[in-house]
Amino acid sequence: SEGKTRMAMYKKSLHINSSGSASEQREKIKQFAQQEDKRQKAERVQQQQKHEMQMKEMLAQCESNMNELQQLQNEKCHLLVEHETQKLKALDENYNLTLKDWRDKLRPRKKALEDELNQKKREQEMFFKLSEETDGLSPMSPNKPAK
Repeated sequence: SEGKTRMAMYKKSLHINSSGSASEQREKIKQFAQQEDKRQKAERVQQQQKHEMQMKEMLAQCESNMNELQQLQNEKCHLLVEHETQKLKALDENYNLTLKDWRDKLRPRKKALEDELNQKKREQEMFFKLSEETDGLSPMSPNKPAK
């Protein structure tokens, strides 16, 4: 439409100036049309090149963005692995400390239980000794000779 507008303006300009014959005006209009076609074609080529350049720049920017995002993701993954490794190490250390503490307390607990059981055993032995002695002194005792 821009070309048609320019052509209409050129024709009006020729008509106003009206220099030369009708055939000369037709020739000038023909030359103007050819020049206008060349100008429009050059403009289209320039626009096409501009768009191609913009497309290349955008693709390069996208590639750069993707590389940056990939690098960030790799760094975050590395940090995550490092953090998880530290957590596992802390849990392992905690487990080892708990196990050591349990083992350290195991012997005193065993000794205390053995002492307690030995005490109960002595108490039972004493109880049964006393019980046997009192049974032996009773008048119904079969082991005791009658008088």
